[in-house]
Amino acid sequence: MQTAPTETGLVIPVPEIDDFVQRWRPFDAVPLVGVPAHVTILYPWVPPPVPDTDLAALSALVGNFEPFDFELTEVRWFGTDVVYVAPDPAEPFAALTRAVTARWPEHPPYEGEIDDPLPHVTLVHGGPIEAMTRAGEEAAALLPIRCRAEELWLMVGGRDPAVWSIDRRYRLRGRRPDSSATMA
Repeated sequence: MQTAPTETGLVIPVPEIDDFVQRWRPFDAVPLVGVPAHVTILYPWVPPPVPDTDLAALSALVGNFEPFDFELTEVRWFGTDVVYVAPDPAEPFAALTRAVTARWPEHPPYEGEIDDPLPHVTLVHGGPIEAMTRAGEEAAALLPIRCRAEELWLMVGGRDPAVWSIDRRYRLRGRRPDSSATMA
């Protein structure tokens, strides 16, 4: 039986490596069902149900960012718990995280446990070291992978069970605020 969502997260999907990540997902300590390969922009965000005012503010904020190209260039590790692929450039992801965090300071990245999160695509988290090592080796043989960030997804889910789904998709459009608008 699936329970109502208790958490949200904002992610940039990376479909170019999703098949690879999904193949290794069963080795994760806590498989996140429904979560595609992605770069996390902010987790957790506003708890569900997200107020319409926050959804509108997020749409406006994301709409100011332009789509961008990046490459997955290098396999790295966070300690012995996470093997991941680094995007290059990482700055567009970091800029989006900073903008969202500035708008919602009451929701810091990873509940304040990580001040300045490093943009990355997780391959395996908390699995057997042999599986993590193998995933890293196989991913390295595929690199570099050219990618394009065009959308930010609002994902909803929880930890018990760890089932997630896409709630909304926001296009990176590169719109600039209307300079002709009257300032109050």
